[in-house]
Amino acid sequence: MKLAEALVRIKDLKGKSAELQRVTYEDATFDIVDEDIEVPSIEESLTTLVTVSRETASLKSRIARTNATHGLTDKLHEMEHLRSLVSKLEPLTRNKQIVVNLRHINYNDTATKIPTHATYDVEAWTKKLNEYRDKIRQIDLDLQRLNWEVDLVD
Repeated sequence: MKLAEALVRIKDLKGKSAELQRVTYEDATFDIVDEDIEVPSIEESLTTLVTVSRETASLKSRIARTNATHGLTDKLHEMEHLRSLVSKLEPLTRNKQIVVNLRHINYNDTATKIPTHATYDVEAWTKKLNEYRDKIRQIDLDLQRLNWEVDLVD
């Protein structure tokens, strides 16, 4: 099984798990309205839910081992770090046209406006931000390619 197939399988198992949880909850909170209605048993649902949970846990641990073995974990951490930097730099690149009007309060006169501009090179930050975005795209493409090339570790 390829890594990408395992990721798709986990997504399917999560959906199945959510549905089983919903059904189990409905059956567990069943109200008897009519004496002739059979009270549903949640044993089968719980057994299936446990099986699905175990399979999900097994796949997740195999994926983690595969990521560590093939160096994918480092790429994932690098991508998360770059995304964090991008989210912090984006506001700085939008400040070019913003003028902040501070008010200097003189106790003898009325307040006067003091316009200020960004004290950093917005163009340089924008260029750096675009470099980070390009690197994120490249890492993402590498990860997508590796997901289909790497076999899942047992």
